[in-house]
Amino acid sequence: MKRIFVVTMLLLVFFPLVTANLYLTEIMYAPTQVSDSEGEWIEMYNDGENTVDLNTWMIDGKAIGNRSIATKEYLVIARELLDSTDNDTESFESYWGNNNGIWDENFSAIELILSLKEEDTIVLTNNLNEDKVSYNKSLGANKNGKTLERVSLTEWQEGFLDGTPGFGNFSTSKNNGDSISVFVEILNNIPEILAINLTDDADQEGIQIYPLLNGEKIVFVEVLINESDGFQNLEQVSFSVLNQTKNLSFKENSTTTLARFQGNFTLTNTIQAGNYLLEVSAKDTENQTTKNISFSYEGIISTELNLSTFEMSLHSGDAALRSVQVLNKGNIAIDTEVSMQELTSEQGEIFDNKIEVFQDVWLPLANPVFLDLNVAPQNAGEIQFRIQAPQQAKSGRYKGKITITSVESKNE
Repeated sequence: MKRIFVVTMLLLVFFPLVTANLYLTEIMYAPTQVSDSEGEWIEMYNDGENTVDLNTWMIDGKAIGNRSIATKEYLVIARELLDSTDNDTESFESYWGNNNGIWDENFSAIELILSLKEEDTIVLTNNLNEDKVSYNKSLGANKNGKTLERVSLTEWQEGFLDGTPGFGNFSTSKNNGDSISVFVEILNNIPEILAINLTDDADQEGIQIYPLLNGEKIVFVEVLINESDGFQNLEQVSFSVLNQTKNLSFKENSTTTLARFQGNFTLTNTIQAGNYLLEVSAKDTENQTTKNISFSYEGIISTELNLSTFEMSLHSGDAALRSVQVLNKGNIAIDTEVSMQELTSEQGEIFDNKIEVFQDVWLPLANPVFLDLNVAPQNAGEIQFRIQAPQQAKSGRYKGKITITSVESKNE
């Protein structure tokens, strides 16, 4: 895999009022390391030859206070330097310090109430000298753990992950030599999902999964990932399908960069047949990538009738109505085909044209009749019958059979 090299220079709107030795040099306006209310910070730098008393200086109208900044020194102004009495343990010190509850790092930092926005203007002034910068989220560093970093009087760029509070390479001096410094951030390689394997119940092209009639189908997932920085760099491998999201567990590695992960999910016969998408996500310490695979969940036809017998007593010439419920227990919509075996007894027979089924009109069952029921999965459809006793029918007990065959609906 190729490594990605990024050198990005961003021009911010900069307003030098008069010559000053204090400059804004780095801005963390949308941190992800801790929450905004506790992780925002601004860095300033004294490029002069003398220590500057900050007692008369303000940032966005807020007094910095009784302190000074030495020559060539960086000073970080944090929204919450140390953890306060809130309900969490987050602060600037908890992440950019050593998390011991005090500020004892090797660069200077103070606390000042800040509220940085995604689009903002920051003003550093003592009413005689002023440094001001305007930015917006299109310039970078928006909720990606990075900062906006100043590299010259008029140029800013998206900085490194976590920023460099208390340190930097900013200078106002002109370059009178024949060389320039080049800073290249080599980003962590993006994980590569090489293969996704699923349970396949058929030898045909693509992936076909057959449902179980009376249970849950377990589908196994196996994923092969190449992480060129080492498979241990992977933080999470997961998949999403049918509103399920699950983590995959490490199975084995074949090299230091190639590793297999495995897991499973379940499909019930109540899930409608069709084509579905499974998405695999691989995340390392800096990057995340996804890959999809499609599969076909095949249809299964399974029906039940709410009764098994029609019992009736008729006089010659009479007729009776009966109905039956067809319960669709499968995962595709169904229609039905109804056929009839003549009613017979020792006294004779009642022809099948005297037994009818209803679909808009009464239809005799002398031949099989197709019923456009379009019964959805896990629903029921009703079929109505009418049985007529011919005038010439002799008394006796007649017996026959109605056959109801379910087929995939043409309207699905």
